[in-house]
Order: sequence, then C-alpha cells, then structure tokens
Amino acid sequence: MVEHAYIREEIAKAVKNRRQPMVRAQSLSAILPAVLPPQERSSFLNHFLIVCILLVSVATIFGMLAKTFDWSGNAKQKVETVVEQKQPQPPQEKYLTQAEAEKFAESVESRMSEIESTSKKLGTKVWLLGIAHNENATMTMDSVRKNHPYDPSDYISFERDWKINRMPRTLKLADDDEGKIRQHVK
Repeated sequence: MVEHAYIREEIAKAVKNRRQPMVRAQSLSAILPAVLPPQERSSFLNHFLIVCILLVSVATIFGMLAKTFDWSGNAKQKVETVVEQKQPQPPQEKYLTQAEAEKFAESVESRMSEIESTSKKLGTKVWLLGIAHNENATMTMDSVRKNHPYDPSDYISFERDWKINRMPRTLKLADDDEGKIRQHVK
C-alpha cells in the first residue's frame, strides 16, 4: 500500500510539473521508482530465460520427431526407387563414299564460285560509288569556289543496271582506270 501511495504522489507531481513549462526533459525512470525490487527482478529474469530455453528445446525436439515419425507413431520408411538409365550409345562413325564425297565437293565449289562472283559484283559497285562520290564532291567544291552551281545533270548518277550516266570530267584518271570506267558508262 505504501508503494502505491508513493507512486500516486509521484504521478501527481509529474502532472503538476507538466503544466509548467519544462526546462529539461526527465526520463520516466527518474520520476517513477522501479515496480519490482532488484532482487525479485533478477530472479524473475532467470526464471523467464529458463522457461524460454525449455520451450525452444521442446519445439525443436517435436519438429525433429515429426519428420521421422507418423502421427500414428510408426516410423516413416524411406522408399528409394532405382530408375534404370540407358547408357548413351556411342555415335556410329559414318564415312562418305567416293560418289558422295565428289558430290559434296562439287556443291562446295559451286557455292564458292557464286560467292566469288557476288563479291566481284559488290566490289565493282563500291568502286563505282567511290568514283561517283569523288566526282560529285569535286564538282561541289569547284562550284562553291566559283560561286557558280552546276546543273544537276552534270552530276554522275547510276542507272538501274549499275551503269553510270557519264565519264568523270574533273578527276584525273590513269589510263587503265579510264578504260575500266568506260565499260560501266551507259
């Protein structure tokens, strides 16, 4: 009873002080005394920790037993089934006959000749694009220098069959290049 009266007085003081502006904060432990005396508090903590450890131990043991036993108390039997695995067969080596090898070589040669002819055609197209670009760039630079624009028909253009419309006039060409270009002029 004495403790309760003391607590009520301390709470009344705290409420009274709260109405006044607080100068500094006080912790609640400074205002209220400990509910349990220190000796009882330490014995309570000891008992609490022991009970927690026991409960965790019981739960762990129950979990381990639940995995190995049925609810009926029979031990679970682990049934292992052995599945027969077929051994992979080694690949059978297949050799080509002379006729198959010749046929394969002919198909490779025909594909290679197609690739070479396509490569030559593309090389010629790239070369003609370079010639046309150089001629047109030279004409543009000349027109800017002279402030005299060329007529659009003066530029080199390509036809559908990759023939150019005229021979370059502003480029200095070697004789063999000039002969090659003449073959591609329409």
